[in-house]
Amino acid sequence: AGFAQFGFAVAVVGTGDTRALVIPAPKGPGAQHVDQGCAYAFERVDGAWTQVAKLTLATGANNAAFGYSADGSASAVVVGAVFADAAATNQGSTSVFRRAGSGASAVWTLEATLFAPDAAANDQFGFDVALDGDTIVASANADDVAGTVDKGSAWVYRRLKGSWGAEAQLTAAGGTAGDFLGTSVAIGAAAGTEAGAGNLIVCGSIFDAPEGQVKR
Repeated sequence: AGFAQFGFAVAVVGTGDTRALVIPAPKGPGAQHVDQGCAYAFERVDGAWTQVAKLTLATGANNAAFGYSADGSASAVVVGAVFADAAATNQGSTSVFRRAGSGASAVWTLEATLFAPDAAANDQFGFDVALDGDTIVASANADDVAGTVDKGSAWVYRRLKGSWGAEAQLTAAGGTAGDFLGTSVAIGAAAGTEAGAGNLIVCGSIFDAPEGQVKR
C-alpha cells in the first residue's frame, strides 16, 4: 500500500538454503489497523523468493510502527514497535517470532512481546533491536533515566526454559539529557566465547557531547 515503508528495516533468519528474509513495513496493514505496521517473511521456494508469512501484533493501534527495527538469528526474529501504546502512550514494545520448519511449510509463531520494566510515555522502546542466540537487546533511546530527559537506555533480555525475562538495563554512566543512548544497538559474542553467547553489546549515543563538546 502507499506509504507502507516496506524495507524500513530488514533481518535474516537462519543460514544457507533455509534462510528467510524478514522485511517490515512499519506503516503497513496490521491485524486491526491499516497503519499499525507488519513484517513479511520470504523464503526461497522452487528457486524463487516467495512470501511465506505476514507477521503482525495480535493487538495494536494506529501508528504503532511495528517494524521500525528488526534483527534475526538462527530460528527467530525480533521486531520493534517503537510507538506502541501499552500502559503509556508511545512507550514502545518488542516482539519475538520463532520459525519452525522452512520453505512453504514454515510456521511463524509469536513467542513473546516484551516491554521495558520502567516503561513510560514516549520512551520509544524498540527504537533498535538486536538478537544473538537467546539474548535480545532492545533500546529506548528517549528514556528519561533518573530524571535525565532523553538520556536513553537499553534493556537486555534472556530466554531461559522457553521464557524471556529482563536481565539488565544499560545506561551511560556519564550520560546527559538528549544523548539518546540506544539509537543503534548490536550484539554478539566477546572474544574467546562461543557464537550466540550474546555477551558483547554496543550502543550508539548519537548526541553525546564528551568533554563539553557541542552535541553533533
